[in-house]
Amino acid sequence: MSNPIYLMKRYLILILLTYLVIVLFLFGPRLMAQGVPNTDSAAHYLKLAQENKQMGRRLDLLQNLDKALSFQTQDPTILRELGGLLVSQRKYAPAWEQYEKALRLNPRDTALLRLSIELAFQLRQHESVIRLAALYKKADPHARVDYYLGKVYYEQEDYGKAIQFLTQAARENPNQAEIPYLLAKSYADMTNFKGAIPFFVKALELDANQPRWTYELGLSYYA
Repeated sequence: MSNPIYLMKRYLILILLTYLVIVLFLFGPRLMAQGVPNTDSAAHYLKLAQENKQMGRRLDLLQNLDKALSFQTQDPTILRELGGLLVSQRKYAPAWEQYEKALRLNPRDTALLRLSIELAFQLRQHESVIRLAALYKKADPHARVDYYLGKVYYEQEDYGKAIQFLTQAARENPNQAEIPYLLAKSYADMTNFKGAIPFFVKALELDANQPRWTYELGLSYYA
């Protein structure tokens, strides 16, 4: 004769298994979807955001970027676009956070690296500029980062490195008056006034509307 307690246990186990099967059937797909990024939806809202950007519709742009992020939080393109929007709103610190997140996901994105260097430079994050310039050069050997490095090293009073990078930057950007001016300042700050004079002259040839530069040139002649 069967044991009533044993039969009862088997009956309860059967009921429990049946219940679990029903739950998985009804809610399993939904639970699985919550754990997987919805890349199709993210791509859709990213495309809308890029269209908003072209039309200058900032509010719609922000809304669609937020929507894209709600479906895919690890897309470097979405993060880059959000960072760019924040920069346009002069929200530089939050923009920097978005760029950093995007770079961790895609450290070889040259457009992102260029934007990140420009923002780090603007925020006076000198070590970040140096680090990002190295990454940028690695991703694109033709990347023009010498101006940023030259100015950073000048502000750090490392005049030897400043002259090295600014000299290369002058070849890349021969019409940018600030570059020969910074070269002149680098030499002058090392009390090499004779070396500074031709760069002051070149800077003033490119931009004559700089009375302070003219004054500094005069000081160099009489030093």
